[in-house]
Amino acid sequence: MNTSDWLAAAGIGASTATLAAVGFGAVWLQHNLENLRLKRAVFMRVVGNAHGILFDCQDFKETHAFNEAGITAINEVRSAFPEKEVHRAWSQWYASNDIGDFVVLIQAMSVACKLMQYQKMRPEQVGETIRCSCLPVDLGDTT
Repeated sequence: MNTSDWLAAAGIGASTATLAAVGFGAVWLQHNLENLRLKRAVFMRVVGNAHGILFDCQDFKETHAFNEAGITAINEVRSAFPEKEVHRAWSQWYASNDIGDFVVLIQAMSVACKLMQYQKMRPEQVGETIRCSCLPVDLGDTT
């Protein structure tokens, strides 16, 4: 084999290695994006059903049907989020059933979802956001 044959073989090898690296990178990126999409979908369902998760099943146990969407969403957290911080926050909230621990769970999930607006908020602000959307506000006598 002469020099040009070696250079051609090296070019083919370099092209093959480049294509393999790009293909692997594309598959890896698609996998990570799909995981992030799943986490965000679960996060949105948990936040969207916060009232049912926090209040319906506590206050109306004997007379009210459980909020199935909320129960399903909160249980999906354990399967969709492999992060230890999220599992620790979920376990803490599940053991205490405290709204403050639920706020910690929301923040841990938001970090895993890379949602910057929740990450920048203090726990009190996240709690106020959930409280305002969940609890009825007494406007007094409007007559």
